[in-house]
Amino acid sequence: DVPGQTSCKACPSGFYCDGATVSPAVCPTGHYCPLGTEYATEHPCPVGTFSNATQLELEAECTSCIGGHYCATPGLSAPTGTCDAGYTCGGGSRYATPMNSSL
Repeated sequence: DVPGQTSCKACPSGFYCDGATVSPAVCPTGHYCPLGTEYATEHPCPVGTFSNATQLELEAECTSCIGGHYCATPGLSAPTGTCDAGYTCGGGSRYATPMNSSL
């Protein structure tokens, strides 16, 4: 990241560094970027979570899907949708029709 050096520093947490970039880019919504992240979508928030914030550094910073909603795919910036009629979705739900509220 500094001209003339024999090696580059690791990309800082909360950012990603594509290729030979000199300026790290802010980690996008729905993802987290630990130290050394190389591309924007390398670390998506897992199924059952989302994040509408940028510059997350850890998976633990992803938000558990809120009650009444479900988060079906990785890398979401908002819940997928509300649970189907007749079903109760607890926090962290992955499905619109969960078997119980702990899914």
